[in-house]
Amino acid sequence: PSPLADLGPAAEVKLTDQDGKTVRLDDFHGKCVLVSFVFTTCNGTCPATTHNLYRVQEALRASPDGAEPVAFVSITLDPAIDTPPILK
Repeated sequence: PSPLADLGPAAEVKLTDQDGKTVRLDDFHGKCVLVSFVFTTCNGTCPATTHNLYRVQEALRASPDGAEPVAFVSITLDPAIDTPPILK
C-alpha cells in the first residue's frame, strides 16, 4: 500500500499556456501529469525546483521509453505578472 492518500482524479481546470492557448488537464488523459507551482519573480526555491524538474524531464527523454507518458505542467501563482509572453 502507498503511504500517499488516493485523492481521486483532479478537478477539471482550464489553464493558459505560454502561447496564450487554453489547456485543460483532460488534454493530458492517459499521461502521468507532474504539476508544479511557481512564479517568475521568486527568489527562493522556485528557480532550483524548475531546474530540477527540467533535469528530470531531460533524463526521461533520454531513457529508452522516452518522456511521452509524463506531462510537466507548471502553474504560476502570480498570473498578473506571469503573462504568457513572460512565461514563454
